[in-house]
Amino acid sequence: MKIVIIVSFFCLAILFVLFFLPFKIKIKGYLDFLNNNMHYKLKIFNFKIICGKAYINKKAKLCFENENGKLQTGNIAGDLFPFFAGKLFMFLDVVNLNVKFDGGIKDNPFFSALLSGFAISSLASMFSFLKAKNSSAIFYKCVNLDFSETKIILWFNGLVVVSLFDILRSYLSARIKFIKISQNNN
Repeated sequence: MKIVIIVSFFCLAILFVLFFLPFKIKIKGYLDFLNNNMHYKLKIFNFKIICGKAYINKKAKLCFENENGKLQTGNIAGDLFPFFAGKLFMFLDVVNLNVKFDGGIKDNPFFSALLSGFAISSLASMFSFLKAKNSSAIFYKCVNLDFSETKIILWFNGLVVVSLFDILRSYLSARIKFIKISQNNN
């Protein structure tokens, strides 16, 4: 009987530690603003969790396509995801973030320079906000101008830390808020 109690206590302690212990999530991808799509990959403990492509179709629906080509669509304004992402962002701890901006407008150096200035100031604002949350975080930015073709692409690669408790708390809070908003609209 003592062994059963000791083993169950040990298993409970391991689950408790895993629930509250933060783990690292690697995020990698890019956003192509002119073609309206995004490719992304999330890894936890070097295991690929999510990999795919997201884009907005002509009916203003957010479409997710996984690596197998399976398509899921949803209404941008009515989905739970924006609520969940907003709540989870409060608990994410960014360890490092590398951002590269490739952009330019073909044969128009003036607007290309304005675009790069906007990208630099936007990235600096985002990095200062994230640096205020975690002063030991490391950020890199690279802005490349292209005068030969029109493109606006944002590449990102980063490492964030979050616990299972924070994910569950964010999901439940977002779900409650989503249900309240859905009931108020009906």
